[in-house]
Order: sequence, then structure tokens, then C-alpha cells
Amino acid sequence: DLTALYSALDAVTIESGRQSRGKLLYTMPFGLVLPSKKISYTDAEGVRHVAYELRCASGNGLSLQDVLPPTIHPITNKHYQWGGRGKWDNLPLLPQELLALWQDLTQQDSERIISTDTMAASWDEIRSALDHIPAECSREEWLTVGMALHHAGSQVDQVHQAQELFHHWSATAPTKYKGPRDIEVVWRSFKADSGIKTGSLFHIAYQHGFKRPTPDVTELFKASTPDTPIVVADGMRIPPPPMDMALWPDILRTRALEVSESVGCDPLVPLFAGLATACAAIDSRTRLELMPGYEVPPVLWLMTIGDPADKKTPGARPMMGVLSQIEKEDRTRYNRELLQWEALDNIHQQSRKSYILSAGQNTE
Repeated sequence: DLTALYSALDAVTIESGRQSRGKLLYTMPFGLVLPSKKISYTDAEGVRHVAYELRCASGNGLSLQDVLPPTIHPITNKHYQWGGRGKWDNLPLLPQELLALWQDLTQQDSERIISTDTMAASWDEIRSALDHIPAECSREEWLTVGMALHHAGSQVDQVHQAQELFHHWSATAPTKYKGPRDIEVVWRSFKADSGIKTGSLFHIAYQHGFKRPTPDVTELFKASTPDTPIVVADGMRIPPPPMDMALWPDILRTRALEVSESVGCDPLVPLFAGLATACAAIDSRTRLELMPGYEVPPVLWLMTIGDPADKKTPGARPMMGVLSQIEKEDRTRYNRELLQWEALDNIHQQSRKSYILSAGQNTE
């Protein structure tokens, strides 16, 4: 719902002045990188258009370049403008519905990826893919299918079986099929290292509507009790100890629970972010007596560890925003006292310089 996304309270957009065009900006969940996607459609005249794009920097550290206000648009000759009800320096997190859509598109693409290094498919799967490819296809596709079958047979030392499969498939196109002799001549010209592998065959099959079924691995994860699945992740992580919320100060606990409920994150995220914020705001000359005779400054190092999309950043940001507010409110006093200190330091430096010069003259 683009209208809802554009009218959100925290929406940040870039407007070029052109009708029916715009950009929405979001931050990705920490550590998450998704491949950029173009969603296209075909109009009534058969012309293909891009409806919208989902764009993200790459996982190997490469950035994604774009224009920002006040760049001048090359067509309208007007400045790009910030839009939306949010602020560009506090981008909202990618909405869950967009994240789900993006991940679904990525998953669909991953289902089409076929290994090209080895056969990576059974003969039954190859036959199923061939059933979707009409043998009446173009000469180029026909040769590609033949070379892919030749490569598959070469990988498992079953070249003759692959040739028979190519022969029977080609015979389903009587108008193009010239007989076994033609198949034999073409087959002998194929090389195992031609670069055409089983992935090319599946690629053509996908274009004709074939979809490779997802392997059913549920049998590997069933417990001895019927209909009781095994949760594999349970044995891979050490469960955190239970947190006694009564140990926390009321004001911190109340606010953390509010943030946790509104964001949908673990309450420990805002709790510890609030604790770190309090430590950052306390005078560093303060000392905490952990036990008789043992005092420490209020310096605390914290790390939040979780999976991508665990909403660690959205859960911590509301607790830490007060630091910027405190700094802004204290800026006037700080600047005034800094100016006074610089004046006193300047007087001190001048006095020191005069003293050294006088002492040198008295020595002579």
C-alpha cells in the first residue's frame, strides 16, 4: 500500500517534481543485506515497464549510489526535495510488509538457481524438465538441451543413457526430427567441456513453466513421537537466564516495557540500552561502591546480540535519544564555560611566556 507508506508518520521521501514518481528511504535491519529487485509489468501493447524497485547496497561492502536533495533533476531542472512526515537524519526501519515481500522475491529467485558444477539433478528430474520443453523449439534451444544432456551423462558416466533421452525427446517433434542418424551426428559434436551444463536445461524448462519441486526434508526432523517436530535450534544456543524485572528501577522498567510492546522486541533490548544511557549521562567522577572498599566509575560496556530483524536498533533507539536532548539543552552552558576557560587559558599562557622571558633576562 504505497499510499499508506507515503503517509506514515516517520516516512522519509525524495521528490523530483515528476508525477507518479518518488522514493521512500529506510534503514535495513542491522546486518541484513538483500539483493536489489526490479518489479516489472507488461502493458496492453506488450511493452515492459518497471513498476518499482527495491534497492539495497551489496553484501560485499559496495555502496548503492543515488542522488539526494538539493541535486538538480536533469529533466525538470528543479532541485530534488525532501518529503514525507519524517526526518532524513532519522530514517525509519524497513516496514515488515516490505521486508516480507523482498525476502519472498529473493526466495523465489533462489529456487531457480541450479548447480552448474555437477549434475545436481536426478534423471527423473531431468525428464520432468524435458516434458515442459517442446521439441519444436528453436535450433539454438534444441542444441542447448542436447549439450546439457551430454554434460549430465558425462558427469555420471552415462553418456549413452543421456543420448537415448535426447533421441526420444527430439522424436516428439516429427516436423523437425530427421531421424537417429541426425541425432548421432550432432551428438558426436558435443564436448563435455562446452560450458553448457544442466543448469542451462533447467533454465529453458523454467521459461516454459517448469518449477523444480522443493525436496521434502521433514522426515529428517521428526521426533519418535508422531506429529511432534524436532526444534533443531533448541540445541544450538545456550538459553539466556530469566530476568527478574523487579530488580530494575521502576521508571526504567516501565519505559522499557512500553518500548518493547510498541516495537515488538525483547524487553531486555530497551532495558540494557536504558542502563547504558544512564551510565553515559552520569558524571564520570561518580563512584559506585559494588562492595565495601571497592568503587568503580559508571562506565559500562554492553552488547546486544540477536538475529537480523530482531528489532535491536528500534528497541534501543528510543532509550538513547535522550542523550542528544541533554546535550542540546546543555550546549549553551557548555559553550559559555568553554569560552571562559579559553580566556583563562590564554591569560595563563601569556603570563607563563612573560615569566620565562623575565627569568631568562635575570639569568643573564
